[in-house]
Amino acid sequence: MLLALLLAFAAAASAQPAAPEAPATRGGGEWTPVTQRTLQRFTSAVGSLRANQRARLAAQVSSRVEKVLVEIGDIVHNGQELVRLDSQPFDIEVAQRKAGLQGARVARDDAQRNFDAAKELFERPEGMAAISQQQFDGSKANLDLASARLAEAEAGLRAAEFRLKESHVRAPFNAIVTQRMVDAGDLVTSAPVTPLLEVQDVETLLLEFSLPQEMLASVHKGTPVSYEVSGASAARAAGTVQIVYPAIDEATRSFRCRVAVSNKDFRYRPGQLVQVRVLEREVPNALAVPRTALQQTANGWRVTVEADGKPQARPVKVGLLTEDAAEITQGLSAGQRVWISSRR
Repeated sequence: MLLALLLAFAAAASAQPAAPEAPATRGGGEWTPVTQRTLQRFTSAVGSLRANQRARLAAQVSSRVEKVLVEIGDIVHNGQELVRLDSQPFDIEVAQRKAGLQGARVARDDAQRNFDAAKELFERPEGMAAISQQQFDGSKANLDLASARLAEAEAGLRAAEFRLKESHVRAPFNAIVTQRMVDAGDLVTSAPVTPLLEVQDVETLLLEFSLPQEMLASVHKGTPVSYEVSGASAARAAGTVQIVYPAIDEATRSFRCRVAVSNKDFRYRPGQLVQVRVLEREVPNALAVPRTALQQTANGWRVTVEADGKPQARPVKVGLLTEDAAEITQGLSAGQRVWISSRR
């Protein structure tokens, strides 16, 4: 009887379910702590640089090109002379206008003296006037005519000096020369306009790129952006969104953004390709683990956590996922350690 009871007890013990197997921590890996830090998720895009300003320069006078002082690719500065036209006709005109102005001043001064004398004679006490009303009015008319001719001569000189100045074509802003349309000896006209050069402002460039419409609510003026310009030796730089264009492209269901890029050292050029990363979402003070610590199961996410010196599988709830980290919203606390297998 006793033997039968012992056999029955042994059979019952062998029928009990086995304890769950502890998570494996062999085969290489390491324990890493759960940290609290800011997590950021970025969206990648491809953009290009374009000039902040572009101008096609032309002369406001007609003449021959005496000399082109720059070449394509030259960096030029505001006010720098770029093209010099034959200025001899304008020099002659200025000299003529100056002589005419001098004559007009002499005539006006003479008319002024005559008028002052006539006024003195006409304004004597009643009955003693030495000249008639008609003579006085005539001297006043002569003065007005001389003054008008002086003003006309002054305006003519200013116009002649302007034409002389325009025979020296200068840069309207700091720029790079992107096109050259004339050579020395070419005849240029102001009507129709003959283009001489094209220059582009590259001290500040405009970085433009497109994002999917799903991000429209996440991106706004001031959203942080980092970018890397292809072909440039400079490291990745940072900026903020300056403009979010309101229209959605119906063909691509995307919207455009603009970032201002400082380029005072002229290291970038219009048209260069740019790799862009736009901040899509940020979670400050997030409980974070390396993304490789996550294990996906049929019931959701889990990690292997160290409990009482032993590995233990623990289900967790995950919030923000970035390229290399995961936000843990439930299941872990700061300071605990999770296992990262080197075989993942």
